Amino acid sequence: RSRLRGGQLTAEGVEIGNLDEDKPAARGLVPPGAAVLEVLCNRQSVLGNPFDMKKREDLRDAVLDAYADFLQAVATGASRVDIEGLAQKRGMPRDHCGRDWRVLYDAGGGACGVRAA
Repeated sequence: RSRLRGGQLTAEGVEIGNLDEDKPAARGLVPPGAAVLEVLCNRQSVLGNPFDMKKREDLRDAVLDAYADFLQAVATGASRVDIEGLAQKRGMPRDHCGRDWRVLYDAGGGACGVRAA
């Protein structure tokens, strides 16, 4: 049973949505979707953003930029990605790297595991 009740079409056959859409603050933001396959892309999967704002809205751009750096490194074939180094490059301390995500990343084979996901 699909959990995503709506999504934004971004390419043929690809929708992006938010599982938090059932929360009152998100209702109506994402139109009804028709996804057949759902891929979890949060910190509960290796595809999620490992960098955490920790409720500091001023870090939003840094977190997204570090995630883009991470995805670029993975997509270009890096065998290892220095997550903490990427965080520090964008002005975040090491504790802004999700520990639970890091366990999944390491157990899944690191960058190779992300590419396989």
